[in-house]
Amino acid sequence: MSSAKPVAEPTKEKVAKKVTQKEEEDEEDDDEEEQPEVKAENKDEDLTNQVVLSKYKQAAEIANEAVAWVMKTAKGGIAISELCKGADALIIERTSKLYSNKKDVAKGIGFPTCISPNNVVGHFSPLTSDSTPLKTGDIVKVDLGVHIDGYLAVAAQTFAVGNEESTTPHPITGRVADAYAAALVASDCALRLLKPGNKNNQVSEIIDKVCKDFNVKAVQGVLSHQLKRNLIDGDKVIINRQEVEQKVDECEFQVNEVYAIDIVMSTGEGKPRELDTRQTTVFKRNAANTYNLKQKISRSVLAEIDKHHSKFPFNLRALDSEGEAKAKFGINEAVQHELVQPYPVLMMPQGAVRITGPGLEVAKHIQTSHKATNEDVLKTLQISLSNPGAAKKNNKKKKKKPAAAAAAPAQ
Repeated sequence: MSSAKPVAEPTKEKVAKKVTQKEEEDEEDDDEEEQPEVKAENKDEDLTNQVVLSKYKQAAEIANEAVAWVMKTAKGGIAISELCKGADALIIERTSKLYSNKKDVAKGIGFPTCISPNNVVGHFSPLTSDSTPLKTGDIVKVDLGVHIDGYLAVAAQTFAVGNEESTTPHPITGRVADAYAAALVASDCALRLLKPGNKNNQVSEIIDKVCKDFNVKAVQGVLSHQLKRNLIDGDKVIINRQEVEQKVDECEFQVNEVYAIDIVMSTGEGKPRELDTRQTTVFKRNAANTYNLKQKISRSVLAEIDKHHSKFPFNLRALDSEGEAKAKFGINEAVQHELVQPYPVLMMPQGAVRITGPGLEVAKHIQTSHKATNEDVLKTLQISLSNPGAAKKNNKKKKKKPAAAAAAPAQ
């Protein structure tokens, strides 16, 4: 999440971005053909509403704070479950202080903290009984979300775990650094292509070109979704890796839309597999489905989900009233009848994985032998985030920046 963006900051390469009216106006300066006006589905929930914009910003600030806390606290020997619980507690504590005089404003965890080491791609958020520790030198992906009144900011970062004495991120070198740098450059490009009139396949294509420059693979099946109020997985999506067997419908970006850009890179083949389903701890209620569950414990678990976690993904740890063992048992029947959607832990059979959120000052610890060289990638990187139309005008007066600058993180 880039702190300069008005909505959720870069995230997993989650980079969340608002497509602004200003960008549309700049494009109209270069093209006399007028674009049709797009009306918001609900004007009260549109980003032209300053209250809505403020809630996105507040959620983004807390999300970035939680990611920064994990990076600072993570050391060799610390249990991953303790870090996940700590970050979730921070989110709950910070959001509880906002709109405290308005009981109808829900807020809190928009996506439970996941801390996935090494070749685990994501969704690893172990229960309290799991004492799996981090080890010095582990390459860790932290991924989490915060919502204020249903307006969601998701954030992520990748870093190397240091020892107890270290005060800075552990250096990232070799092929892991290649994946890291590729994700940074791809997210920078994605941010610059999110403007009215552009299409989702343009972003997928530029990600592929970045992969070729850094000799890495984009991970299969990763989708960047449009975000809406109380909706983490909107219909408009950008696919991380286009393939014959995995395609998405073409869509065009419109004014005041919000997207969570999810960039995941691998030094292997980029084809993850699901870990044992017993490792799955993150779920999301599927409100479209109904079924009369047979077991009492299953009905009790579903009732708590409907009361406290009906909109956003949750971890089984959050089902406090049932306890860990009962929650694990009770969720199974709900999954079988598709009342809840599991987020399985994904693992790469080989190779390191990188997801990143530029702006958290870790890029200087990357030591990679590759850089962006593709002409389209370099051209995209020169588009101003604050004024995308300016690149066309400035290119007439200035020479292109050197390619070496392309790997710098977004600011």
